[in-house]
Amino acid sequence: MSTIKTEDVLVKSSFQILKLRSGKKQTLKQVLRGIQGKKPWHMREYEALVKLLRESGREGDLQFLIVKSILLAVAGIIAGNLILKNTMALPFTAALGFLVPVWNAKVYSIKYDKHISLQLESALALITSSYMRSSNIVAAVTENLSYLDPLIRDVFEGFLAESNVNANMETCILNMSRKINHPIFMEWCSSLVKAYNNSVHKEDLVAIVSRLSAIRIIQDNIETETHEILTQYILMLFLLVFTLPLIYLVNYDWFSYFFSHPLGKFAVAFGIFALIYGLSSIIRCSVPVRFS
Repeated sequence: MSTIKTEDVLVKSSFQILKLRSGKKQTLKQVLRGIQGKKPWHMREYEALVKLLRESGREGDLQFLIVKSILLAVAGIIAGNLILKNTMALPFTAALGFLVPVWNAKVYSIKYDKHISLQLESALALITSSYMRSSNIVAAVTENLSYLDPLIRDVFEGFLAESNVNANMETCILNMSRKINHPIFMEWCSSLVKAYNNSVHKEDLVAIVSRLSAIRIIQDNIETETHEILTQYILMLFLLVFTLPLIYLVNYDWFSYFFSHPLGKFAVAFGIFALIYGLSSIIRCSVPVRFS
């Protein structure tokens, strides 16, 4: 394996050297990124967005999301030109318009992920407890079906429906595991297959449910510790947004300074950049803990 990896690195290095000799200059950082297989920032962000949409069942909205982002970016350019009359702020108003739908999709995915994790914890705990007692997965699911969240219930109802027409229980369980894109649920289903074939592995199901509970506790602790910080951060962003209207009410001459003097225009552009960076940081800090 190490020999194969070494050969891959050498091949990538050779391609990078050929690119350099072809006349197209690259920085050392770009060369190292190409050798290590690292993708540019915008590609990583795009792939992360696609992954979030896929996990929340909204992969089909990607094209509409991109079109909406482009239209809002154009609207941001027009607003920056006509309202702010600030060429320095145009890239940032365009970026702000482009990122609004992306942020909305990320916030939805974060809420969806937290909701699924919370409901999975209770669902798997109930079903595992019943299965440990009865050693019958169909009976365990049927017994607790009415207590499950609608999103989770649909998955287990599909499992019960398939088990009625398919005698191969392993196939039914594996098909069920693909309906919720959650690493712990997939691991639970894999362990369920092992427990179905050998009851010795039933204890693994309890350990997996305990791990999911531990992750929820960690998530709650992180949210508690960061709540005050995020609240202050959001308050500062509100102050940043309402600074110009406040200055307009207090002193119009100061307000006009931001739209006529180069330093004022730079301050407005920097303020929009700070707003974008702050909102991105808040969303990034809200991402739930992931099991790996």
